[in-house]
Amino acid sequence: MARDGTVIDVPRLIAGHKFGLYQFWIIVICGIAMFSSGFNVLALGYLAPAVSADLNLPAGGLTPVFFVIGVATVLSGFIWGPIADRIGRKNTIIIAQLCAVPFVYMISRATDVTQIAIYDFFASFCFYGVVPNAMSLAGEFMPRHLKVTLTVLVWTGFSLGTIAGSPFAAFLVEEYGWRSVFVANAVIPLALALIVILFMQESLNQLLRWNASDMNARIARALRLLFPRDAIPENATFITTEQKRKGFPVHLLFTEGRAKFTLLVWVVGFANFITLSFMNSWLTTTLHNAGLVVETAILVAVAVHIGGIIGGIVASDLFDRTGRARFYVLGALYIFACLFTASIGVAGNSVLWTTVAVFVAGFFVYGLQNTYQAIISVVYPTEMRSTGTSWGIGVMQSASLFGPVLGGILLSLHWSSSDLFYVISLPPVLSAFAALLIGIGHSAPETEFEEEHVPSKP
Repeated sequence: MARDGTVIDVPRLIAGHKFGLYQFWIIVICGIAMFSSGFNVLALGYLAPAVSADLNLPAGGLTPVFFVIGVATVLSGFIWGPIADRIGRKNTIIIAQLCAVPFVYMISRATDVTQIAIYDFFASFCFYGVVPNAMSLAGEFMPRHLKVTLTVLVWTGFSLGTIAGSPFAAFLVEEYGWRSVFVANAVIPLALALIVILFMQESLNQLLRWNASDMNARIARALRLLFPRDAIPENATFITTEQKRKGFPVHLLFTEGRAKFTLLVWVVGFANFITLSFMNSWLTTTLHNAGLVVETAILVAVAVHIGGIIGGIVASDLFDRTGRARFYVLGALYIFACLFTASIGVAGNSVLWTTVAVFVAGFFVYGLQNTYQAIISVVYPTEMRSTGTSWGIGVMQSASLFGPVLGGILLSLHWSSSDLFYVISLPPVLSAFAALLIGIGHSAPETEFEEEHVPSKP
């Protein structure tokens, strides 16, 4: 097909546009993809008291399961990202969701800790393949001045999955037992994968790199959906001014001045996730030990995710608005994460005050983690974006090898709930320190963080 002489720099066009209706639907669809991961990944944390009672396990008896889930999520982050940078983010999301289904179902058939650990290992490995790719894909369609804030909204899909899982799990456990939760959970990814297949767009930047035969038609169609008021001719020449870098994507994370930023931002995510992974695994159990009945503990635990959704939106908006001071702001917020996590330990067995403390702790601990994942999903160039996101999340997830194990050890030693929360509140202080070092040294390459000076389209 002959070209009409129009040249369109696709990433620059998207970066300079205002947020539109179709970009909203991209956030919704990517959030839907994340929903199944959130619904399934934290299921065992909600069900830990019921599973332990059914299998006659001692205090902390599910620690090996939480440990192998941590291993799976770490490996998932390191493996799925480079795969997506080769075969496409949409394809990777679909494959990961469908591969998880049989393993989730087999958890419902497990009869001992070993079987649960094996099946949940593979289920978690698959589900966490969705997370970095959905966030990276959505971030590529967002205007630059709102990238972090809007990408955080994608993560709310994961959080909504965990929130929906809490009352759903409480109902099914009471009526049918814990195994019924995993039977139901195996159905959800099938429906959500179909939505992704039918309605999600592939990364336009990846289409440009692949130079496929139908590239122009697919890009033109997507841009017309994104910007219906713009004249987008199908026979235009679509380009990207992003530099094409040679080398394995992981190596590229440490080139062109990114090494110091990459290492420090990994520390930020890793330390805070120690606290978060403890809550994912043992919050319901710890609240139950403090005096709440199991069903109430499950419902109270959901407050941490509601707080996380709100906190993520607030923190990401501050990040987008505060310019070079953004990492100082993040550092201060991590200090609050420490303080309010410790406050759960002094709430006692009061349902009201425990719910308030859990909500505020979630606002900071989960909210900042949501912001962290949005940051790393938008700051790397296209050819390393899924790798940068998935490796950042992979390093972060390696903290899940420590939080659950530490909690399991302390539970087996019969530490009080208040002492547990005092100890687990300390890691965010390290996140605060690393964030301040980034701010002091301006370690992130400026071109990755500063807004491009491109005019917004009406």
